[in-house]
Amino acid sequence: MRDAAAASVSVGTVSNVLNSPDEVAPATVARVQAGIDQLGLVRNDAARQLRAGRSRCVGLVVLDVGNPFVTDIGRAAERRAGENDLTVLLGTSDDDVSREQAYIDAFDEQRVFG
Repeated sequence: MRDAAAASVSVGTVSNVLNSPDEVAPATVARVQAGIDQLGLVRNDAARQLRAGRSRCVGLVVLDVGNPFVTDIGRAAERRAGENDLTVLLGTSDDDVSREQAYIDAFDEQRVFG
């Protein structure tokens, strides 16, 4: 792994920095993060999903995204998800059961957290 070599650490240490940074010395975290930033690497969440069995996303299907009440719900969901290091995936069903099911199927395929 290029970021491991750039930071002069093992691939396992890079994994620990990305997944459990509190278990790694702060100086090592800084060195690995500098290597990641220097190389412009982006985390492959699909690979992480395979190991974890789920993503860091939650799905939200609403009837009408234009409804101000629904907008408030969406904002609250994003705020709460952010507090838990999660991302919200939003779908609008327009009160169509088949669209709603298509979103649910897509969320299952993407292994959303909830």
